[in-house]
Amino acid sequence: MRRQAVETATGTAAPDEGASRRFQHRARIGADGAMRAGMLCGNGLRGMMLVVAVAISGCGASSSDPYAASWDQYIQVMDDALTRGDVNAAEIARQEAFLAARGSRRWDAMVAVGDASVRLMRAAGASPTLRPEARRIYRWALFRARQQGSFEGVVRVSEAFIELGDREAARDGLAMATAILTATGGAHDDVDRVKALSDRLDDQASNPEESTADIGTHAAATATWIR
Repeated sequence: MRRQAVETATGTAAPDEGASRRFQHRARIGADGAMRAGMLCGNGLRGMMLVVAVAISGCGASSSDPYAASWDQYIQVMDDALTRGDVNAAEIARQEAFLAARGSRRWDAMVAVGDASVRLMRAAGASPTLRPEARRIYRWALFRARQQGSFEGVVRVSEAFIELGDREAARDGLAMATAILTATGGAHDDVDRVKALSDRLDDQASNPEESTADIGTHAAATATWIR
């Protein structure tokens, strides 16, 4: 009624504010989508084609874990892209690997993506946000391992935190490993691993400048861990 009154008084149709807002929202989404598409086509088309190829090739794979064939294949794509020096394609593949690992609910999948993130982090032209991203992924892996009661998983992630120089997170992992060990009455070798982990943390606290020196070596060594 109010809109009709305005039309009658002015002889013109009053603007529909709701429709205008909806149009602006759609236009903004369209612009954002076009920008992302342009970035992918301009910088990472080869990476996108490889990612699609991996997804298609995995469709017929038979496995009890449908994500098992995807996250490690995406990481392989990332490593291949790094070998070519194509950082943009590597980042696209890394993101796809993360999504697949997240869906798998496996701690080892998340660790592998964390290791891959560290490798990419050290590449020339890589985003500076990759270090906190790797830390976040390792955190995710740590809590998955704890929820699954995996002593191996907790220790493995704690070691990754030490390599990353994150002593606080590594000590959290050490506490979780100790708790699992106490609850399960682990083997003598497991006790030794916890002791070794604690010693490494103490050494790192004494020599903080050495904590990041081995990150590249660790990341390169774990590149073959997932294959």
